[in-house]
Amino acid sequence: MSAPTDLLALWWLEGPAPRALVLAMTLSYALCFAGLIFAYLASRRRSRRKRGKGPEDRPE
Repeated sequence: MSAPTDLLALWWLEGPAPRALVLAMTLSYALCFAGLIFAYLASRRRSRRKRGKGPEDRPE
C-alpha cells in the first residue's frame, strides 16, 4: 500500500490519536510539496536572471 492509502486506512480507526497522526502526516506532505514548488520557482528566477545579463553587465 502507498502512503496516501495508509493515511486513509488510519483515518477510519477509532480515537483521536490516529486522526492526529493523519493530520500531522498530511501537513508534512503539504510542507514538503510547498518546499519543492518554492525551490523550483527560485531556480527559475535565478536562471532567468542569468539569462537576462547582456555583454554590458559582464566585467571586462
